[in-house]
Amino acid sequence: MKNINTQIAEKMLNHTVDVTRISADTRLRVIGYLKELEQEIVKMLSKERLTERAKKRFLNLKVQVKDAIARTYASIHKTHKQSLKDIAQLEFEFLRKTIKAKVGVDIFNIALSTERINRLVSDTLIQGAKSAEWWSHQDKEFYRRFLNEIRMGMSLGESIDDMVRRIRGKSTRRKISGYVTGKNGKTVLRRFPEYIGGITNISTRHAETLVRTSAISVSNQARLDSYEANSDVVKGVQWLATLDNKTTLICMNLDGKVWDMNYQPVGHSYPFPGPTAHWNCRSTQNAVLKSNKELGLPEIPGHDGKPSDRLNYQKWFSEQSEARQREILGDTKFEMYKNDGLSLSQMVDQRANPLTIKELTAKVNAN
Repeated sequence: MKNINTQIAEKMLNHTVDVTRISADTRLRVIGYLKELEQEIVKMLSKERLTERAKKRFLNLKVQVKDAIARTYASIHKTHKQSLKDIAQLEFEFLRKTIKAKVGVDIFNIALSTERINRLVSDTLIQGAKSAEWWSHQDKEFYRRFLNEIRMGMSLGESIDDMVRRIRGKSTRRKISGYVTGKNGKTVLRRFPEYIGGITNISTRHAETLVRTSAISVSNQARLDSYEANSDVVKGVQWLATLDNKTTLICMNLDGKVWDMNYQPVGHSYPFPGPTAHWNCRSTQNAVLKSNKELGLPEIPGHDGKPSDRLNYQKWFSEQSEARQREILGDTKFEMYKNDGLSLSQMVDQRANPLTIKELTAKVNAN
C-alpha cells in the first residue's frame, strides 16, 4: 500500500497540470492584448510618411506608440495579477480537501489571510524579480525594439509596408486566438491573422513564458506558505518533478529531495531553489506530513510520516529505452551517461545547475 504522503504527491502533480490550464486562459488574454496593440501600431504607422527628415512625424509617432504600449502592458499586468490571486486562493482549499480525504481528519486548517495572499502575489519572485517588474521590463523592451526597427527602416529609406513587416513579421496565413473585450464589456474569443518574425511575435513569446512560470511560482509559493502556516502537522517539503522528456536536468536531480521546515536539506546537499527552479518549471512541492503517532492520532494505515516514495526521475529514467534516454539527454550527454558512467546527479553542480559539455568532459577525463 502506498503511504499517505505518496498518495497526496500524486494528487499534487495532477493539480499542477490543472494550474497550467488556468495559465493557458491568461495566455489567451495576453495574446489578445498584444494582437490589438500590434493592429493599433500598424494603423498609426500607416498614417505617417516617415523619412529621415520627417523628425516631427517620427516624434509624434514615438509618443503615440509609447502610450499605447504602456496602456497595453498596464492592462496585461492587471489581468495577470487577478489571475494569480485566484490561483493562490484556490491552492489552500485544494490542499485542505486533499489532505483531509487521505488522512480522514481535518488536520490542515489554518488558511492564508486575504492580506497574505495579496502580499504573496505581489512579492513572489519569478526567477529573481516580482511579476510587476517583469511586465515593466517587457513594456520597455517592446518600445526599445520598436524604436530600433523604425529607425533602421527610416535610415534605409524603406516603405511603410516594409516597416510594418518589421513590427509584425511575415504572415503564416494561419489564425491565432486571443481574448478581447467587446463593446458590451464582455470577453470574447477572437481570431487574429498570425505573423512571425516581428517584434510583436517576440514579445508574445516572452509574455507567454512569464505567464506560465508565474502561475506555477505563485501556486507553489501559496502551497509553501500554507505548509508553513500548518507546520504543526507538516515537518518538511519534498520536490516533485514531472516524469517526461521535457523535464530539465535541474528538476531531474531535485526530484524526491526533501528539506525541513527551515528549508535545510535532509539527506543531501542541494539548497532549496524556491517555488520554481527555472523558467517554464513544471515541478511542485509536496508536504511531508507528520505521522499519526507524531500528531497523536489513532493508527491510520499508511500514515507513517515518511516522504513520498513514488518513482523518482532517476529511477524512471533508468527504466526508459535507450532511444528515449538519448532524446531526453541529447547525443553527447547520453554517450557520457551510457559509455562513461556519468549519472544524472553528476551532470549538475552543487546547486543542481547543469554542467556544460566542457565541464562534463573534464569530469570524465578526471576519472
